Amino acid sequence: MPKFHEFESFLVKPQRDSGSIISHAFENYKYIIGYVLVVNLFITLVFYVLFFITGSWTKVMSFNESSGDSYEFFQEIYASQSLVLWQVCSILFIALASPFIGGIIYLMHKKNSGQELDLSDLFIGYKKNTLNIMLFSLVYTLVAVVTSNMCLVPAIFIMPFLFLGYPILIFEEKGVIEAIKESFAIVKANYLNFLILNFVAIVISLTGLFFCCIGIVVTALFYYATMYSAYLSYRVEEVDHFKK
Repeated sequence: MPKFHEFESFLVKPQRDSGSIISHAFENYKYIIGYVLVVNLFITLVFYVLFFITGSWTKVMSFNESSGDSYEFFQEIYASQSLVLWQVCSILFIALASPFIGGIIYLMHKKNSGQELDLSDLFIGYKKNTLNIMLFSLVYTLVAVVTSNMCLVPAIFIMPFLFLGYPILIFEEKGVIEAIKESFAIVKANYLNFLILNFVAIVISLTGLFFCCIGIVVTALFYYATMYSAYLSYRVEEVDHFKK
């Protein structure tokens, strides 16, 4: 199992402002784009397969043809059993695939510390603290879904509190509750910075939608890359793995 203290001296650490963190994330993210594409294409393919096998595609097409009013259209969609089944299956799949997020964060760390990258690094989340990563992902996704369905406003203000959860789980191997508590404590003490950082990271991650929606497979995981850079900025000096 990789020991992070073995290459701590090579770490490049950003300042605690949003601009420095975003810039640091981009500088490392651009070198792992190939791995990002592998993960995103796999996840996208599975989502489409689930969409078809649950019958959701047929339902959406029939609703689109029969419903003229957009409000009525969305009401019918949320009332559809096949679409509810697709949503449930998607949430469970996200939890099962969440260790890949750990892999992306670890690849960021290896690039930032001058190490050679390897495809097997993507699977590090399946080798360490896997259950806690999956449980955290389940909590994270449910909170995101619930708050996003409340006119998006609550999501903007609540989701930043979970921003450091994944890096803490990967590098410190904490339990879910402890990771959430520690992420909450750090974000609470620096709330405005994380509020801005979370918003900017989301916007950048969604920019791929403007390139015929295809670009999203490149930009979508930038959000998690930003988590790594923020973790370095706010947390590293407190973690034994990185101490000399």
